Amino acid sequence: MGNIAKFGNALYTNTFRAHGTDYEKMTDEERKNVAEKMYSKYSQQFPEVNLVDNTDLQNWIRDEEKVTLVDCRKPEEIEVSRIPGAITESELDKLLADDSKDIGSQETKYVFYCTIGYRSGLAAKKFVKNGYCASERAFNSKGVLLWLHDGGELIDKEDNPVNKVHCYGKAWELAPKGVETVIF
Repeated sequence: MGNIAKFGNALYTNTFRAHGTDYEKMTDEERKNVAEKMYSKYSQQFPEVNLVDNTDLQNWIRDEEKVTLVDCRKPEEIEVSRIPGAITESELDKLLADDSKDIGSQETKYVFYCTIGYRSGLAAKKFVKNGYCASERAFNSKGVLLWLHDGGELIDKEDNPVNKVHCYGKAWELAPKGVETVIF
């Protein structure tokens, strides 16, 4: 088990012990607080990557700023749901490989997300390291779980609104109540 999985599982176990409860009995506020702690811990591993909170990201999208939103989760996770307008890492790689396509202007912000910020932090770090954009234009978001807690919507593969999300594992099963969680 990797360090991140160990951390997530330890935080999950300690949270439930501290509350004397289980996931189903946690309030939305407790779930969000645990997710925020996980994100904070993960983001410390990428000090060179800018962080963006969901309010700013939602404002950028609403104000039609130039944002390329990149989903860093596995294809089967993305099949369950995704943030509207997001492309996959594979789609981004194809754009980068095609010299005839302009992947974005100097104003384009690249926002990477996953479940809660670890995989997207790695991707944002690699994106900047490989010279695809200046570091001030690459961002790691708080992930799809906190996106939901902050009022964000998800869509399915046909672009229809959906109320379910894939969680990376039991330790990450922190979606707001009423959102169906999928783990496989």
